Amino acid sequence: MLMFLSFAFRDNREQQLISSRTIANYLYRYGVDLASQCQTATLRAMLTSSFIDDLPEGYPQLKMNLKKRQLAEMDCINDFVSQSDSPVSTGDWAVVLRPAQGYVSLSRLEHLCSQAAALSQDKNHKDKLNCLNSTIYHNSLSNPVWNMRAAPTRCLCNDAIRIPFDIDTMRDELELACPELWDQLPKVEISGSQDLPLFTYSDNALFAFQIGNVQNETLEAYNCTQCTYSGQDEKPPLFYGLPTFSLNENQPIDVPSLERLLKYDG
Repeated sequence: MLMFLSFAFRDNREQQLISSRTIANYLYRYGVDLASQCQTATLRAMLTSSFIDDLPEGYPQLKMNLKKRQLAEMDCINDFVSQSDSPVSTGDWAVVLRPAQGYVSLSRLEHLCSQAAALSQDKNHKDKLNCLNSTIYHNSLSNPVWNMRAAPTRCLCNDAIRIPFDIDTMRDELELACPELWDQLPKVEISGSQDLPLFTYSDNALFAFQIGNVQNETLEAYNCTQCTYSGQDEKPPLFYGLPTFSLNENQPIDVPSLERLLKYDG
């Protein structure tokens, strides 16, 4: 398997992180170190939407086009492989790691690689090339159910639904405010984290696909499946132990404090 690091200025959080040379260097080194420990994939290059200065030399930076990020990454890798001196067969896997989108442990990376290898042998998935997205479980602190206990009252204004300006004083129980969501929740009293249902989500930090289609306008050429990692992670580095990646991707980040923190992140 081939592995690629990916950095892009595609959302506000990642823009803020990799605009800092200190943080960009840290994330790059983390990705390189993680790749060096993986026994089943070999790091080949770094994908970028804009050239990043001052990174340690060793791996080429490949410029992505302006498509949707995942399609741009896939196209860039297919082009790189087709022009490479090292032969790669159609159906070989490429793993894309985005260090500025979330924490990926060695266990999670190896789990994705093992699932990709197993999928290659599955006769039910050989009609198309495959794309495998790594998903994880919400932890008890970020589980969205905590914010589903009540919702702003939805008011009809002509034929449109609007949220009142004063949302602090106009709230309904979720059962009344959003019954379609309420129906999907377990019918138990959520008295603590032990009652929370398990929700998976994609943090967009890790995926893999089979090399073959040089250019893609959509993902319809692929069998897209989810690979949920439920194992116990190693203790994350201090940087990844912060709730930075549990925040909304448009949330402003205190970059100077993160830069100072990295001095102590061994």
